Amino acid sequence: MNVSVKTGVVNATNKYDMLNTTEYADALWMSFANKGDDPIHAQYGSGSSPVIPDYILPNGAMNGEVDESTYGFPDNVIFKANKQGTDWYDEIYQTGIVQEYDLSVVGGGNNSTYAFSANYLDEEGLVKYTNFKRYTMRMNSDAKFNDWLKVGESLQVAYIDEYGRFTDNAEDSPISHAYRAQPIIPVYDISGVNFAGSKAPEMGNAENPLAIAYRSRNNNGKWMRILGNAFAEVTLAEGLTAKTLFGANWGQWNYKGYIIPNYEHSEPNKINGVDANSNYELQWNWSNTLNYSKTFADVHRINVLLGTEAVESKWQSLNASRRVYFSEDPNYMQLDSGESNKENSGNAEEWSLFSVFGRINYDFMGKYYLEGTVRRDGSSRFSPDNRYATFPAVSAAWAVSEESFMQNTSSWLDLLKLRLGWGQSGNDRIGNYNYFSTYSTDPYRASYDINGTNTSAASGFKPATLGSEEVVWEATTTYNFGLDANMLDNHLAFSLDLWQRDTKDMLFREPIPHVMGIATAPFVNVGEMRNRGFDFEVGYNNASADGKLTYSANLTLSHYKNEITKLSEKNPDQIIDGTDERQKVYTRFAVGSEFPAFYGYVVEGIFQNQTEADGHPPYAGTIGGYNQPGHFKYQNVDNTTMMVDTDGDGEADTEMQVIDDKDRTWIGSPHPDLTAGLNLNLGYSNFDLNMFFYGSFGNEMINYVRRWIDYGQFNGGLSEDALYDSWGSPYLDNNADASLPMLDFEPISQEPSTAFVEDASYLRLKSLRLGYTFPKSTLDRVGIQKLRIYAQVSNVFTITGYSGLDPEVNASGTAMGLDRGAWPTPRQIMFGVNLGL
Repeated sequence: MNVSVKTGVVNATNKYDMLNTTEYADALWMSFANKGDDPIHAQYGSGSSPVIPDYILPNGAMNGEVDESTYGFPDNVIFKANKQGTDWYDEIYQTGIVQEYDLSVVGGGNNSTYAFSANYLDEEGLVKYTNFKRYTMRMNSDAKFNDWLKVGESLQVAYIDEYGRFTDNAEDSPISHAYRAQPIIPVYDISGVNFAGSKAPEMGNAENPLAIAYRSRNNNGKWMRILGNAFAEVTLAEGLTAKTLFGANWGQWNYKGYIIPNYEHSEPNKINGVDANSNYELQWNWSNTLNYSKTFADVHRINVLLGTEAVESKWQSLNASRRVYFSEDPNYMQLDSGESNKENSGNAEEWSLFSVFGRINYDFMGKYYLEGTVRRDGSSRFSPDNRYATFPAVSAAWAVSEESFMQNTSSWLDLLKLRLGWGQSGNDRIGNYNYFSTYSTDPYRASYDINGTNTSAASGFKPATLGSEEVVWEATTTYNFGLDANMLDNHLAFSLDLWQRDTKDMLFREPIPHVMGIATAPFVNVGEMRNRGFDFEVGYNNASADGKLTYSANLTLSHYKNEITKLSEKNPDQIIDGTDERQKVYTRFAVGSEFPAFYGYVVEGIFQNQTEADGHPPYAGTIGGYNQPGHFKYQNVDNTTMMVDTDGDGEADTEMQVIDDKDRTWIGSPHPDLTAGLNLNLGYSNFDLNMFFYGSFGNEMINYVRRWIDYGQFNGGLSEDALYDSWGSPYLDNNADASLPMLDFEPISQEPSTAFVEDASYLRLKSLRLGYTFPKSTLDRVGIQKLRIYAQVSNVFTITGYSGLDPEVNASGTAMGLDRGAWPTPRQIMFGVNLGL
C-alpha cells in the first residue's frame, strides 16, 4: 500500500503592463494631437490637458457636483473615478490552494494479481471564483484458473466537478477583459456592493472582469467517465492462444450556466436566466485475436497475430434555456422556474469502425528483426463506395553489437541497433455525416408567413450542411530510420530517429463562396503535405562515493519541417484562408507553405516625414490618405499599378504603384525549429533533486492582444508602449526609435502584418523538486516500508522575449500560434509526503 499527500498554492506569474488613469488620459490627448483634432472627451474634458474627474457617472463630475443620496440601483447608479487606476489583473488574480491525495494497493498470489488506485485533486484557479475537482479510481485484476484459461478486467472511473469561467484564449474571458477595461473604472460603484463598469460614457464595451468571474462562480460543469474492459484468454495448443476482449467507454457531461444581469455594462443584459446542457456518449469495442509464438532450432523466433476489432459510438445531447427568474438564488434557478424564452434543443450522432488486422514478427538469433503489419479499416463516416482502406507497414532492425566482428567493442559498447521502418495510417476525423447533405428547421431563417397573417409563420427547412460522397481516407505514409546505442556499461545511451511523413488526400473543410448560402461546407480531400524531422535523445547516469552520490541527465531534441506539397489540381496556386479575427485573416496555407503560416503585410518601418510618405506607393490608391508621418510603411511586394486620383477632384488621373491586398505575403511561422527537454537528477545519500527544463526555439506568435492594447482596436485599456514607445510620444527622444506607429486608432495600422509577429521562443524550468527519503533502518522499527517528503515548484521561471502572458499558447489547427488572450501558465508551490506500507 502506498499513500501520497501533497498540498500547496497556485498563482499567476505574468500580466500586461497597462496604463494607469493619468497615463491613459495623456495617451488620449496624444492621440487627438496625432489626428490633428481638438481634444474632447466625456470624462476628461476639452482643455489643453486632460482633467481627471472625481466621478465618471455622472460623467466628468467633480466633488460637490454629485448628490450621492440620489443613488438607486440599478437605474441611477453612481461611479466614482479611480484616479490611481484599477489594476484589473490584481483584481481577478488570486493565490489558490491545491491539494491532492493518492492511494494505491497492489497484491496477488501465484495465480492472480490485483491493483487498485484512487486519486482526489482539489485546485483553486489563478482567477478568482474558479475551482476544479477531480476524483479518479482504477482497478485491474487477472486470474489464471488452470493451464488453459486466464481472465482479467480493468475498470477506471473519473469524475470532474468544476466551477467558474474557464474560457481560454478568447476575447470574452476575464483574462481578456482585464486588458480591455479602462483603468479609471472602479471595481464597485459608491455602494461598495454593486459593480461599476463601462456604462459610464466613453468607457468602451469591456465588461468588469471581476464581475464576470463573480457572476460565473456558480457555473458548474460535471463530467463523469467510466472505462472498463474484460478479457478471456484461452491456450488452444502450445504457443497458440485466442483472446477476446470487450470494452465500454461511457461519458456524461452536465453543465449549468447562470445569466446574471450586468446593469453596469455599456451593452447591458438586464434579463437573468439559465442555460443548461447535458450530453452522453457510449462507446463499445470488441476485439478478437489469435496469437501464435514458436521458436525453431533455438534461433528462429516467430510470432503471428490475427484479429478483428469492432467499435461503435453513440452520442446524444439535450439543451435547454429559460429567462426571467424571480430570485437569483442558484437553488431557485431551475429550468421549471423560468418564466419566458423557454427554448429546448437536442441532437444525436453515431459512428462505427470495423477493422481486420494481422502482424508477424520474426527474430533471428537475437540479431535480426522483421515485423510486418496490415490492417483494413472501414469507417461509417465515409460513403459506402469509399468506406474501406488498407494500411500496411513493415520494419526491420539489426543488433549490430551482437555480430562477431563487434567483439572488440564489447568493453565499451553494450548495444548498437539500427532500425528501418515504413508504414501507412489513416484518418477519418471528418464528423459523422460528412457525405450527407442535411436540412434543418430554424425559427429565424427557415420560417415564413406564407398565409400573410403578419402574426405567425410556417416552419420550413434550410440547408444545414453540404455533403460530399467523394471523400476518401486521409493516408499518411511514414519513413523512419533509427539508431540506438548504449555504452560504458549502460551509463551512456542515445537514440536517433530520422523520419518523413507524407500525407495525401488531406481532410479539410474548405471555405465555400457565400453565394452558396449558409450551409456548412463539407470536409474534402484538398491535397498533400510533407513533414520531415528528427528526434534525438541522449542520457547519462552514474554513481560515486560508494553509491551515495547518484546523478543522471537526459536530453531530448526534436525538429520537424512542415510543407504543403499539393492542393487543388484545378487551381494549383490556390491559397486557403485559415483563422480570422474581427474580419481580418491571420493564417493561410498554400502549396509551398507550412500548415498553417502567418499571412499579411511586411512592415518596412514607420514614415518619419511627409517626403518619405509621399515617395512610397499609397495604401489602396489613396493620395494623402494613410501615407503620412507616424504610419506604417508597408512593403510593395507585388508592384501592382492602378489609376489614382492625385489632385483630389474625384477622378483617377495617374497610373501608379499602390499598396493593396496583393502585397500581402507569408510573414511568419508558428512552427518551432527545435524543441528540447532536459531532465536532471541528483541524489546524495537520502536526498534527491530533480529539475526539468523545456524549450521551444524558432517559433513565432501572432500577438492579437496587441491589436487591442497597442493600437486601440476598441475604446479600452492601453499598454504602456502605446504611450511611451509610439511614434510622436513626448517621452521619446527620437521618433526613429519608436516601436509602434503613432497612436491614432487607425484601422489600417491594425492590418495583419509583421508588426504583430513576435519571436515566441522560450526556455522554461517546468519543474524543480527536492526530496528526502527516510533511512530504511529507521522505518523498519515502526513497520513502514518507505517514507519520503518533498517540495516541488512548477513553472519556476521562463526566459522569453515574447510580450504576451505566455509563449506556450493552447491553439492548434489553423489557429496555431494565434494568441487571442491566453491564460498565463500558473506557478505551483507544493509540499508532499509519500508513504509505503
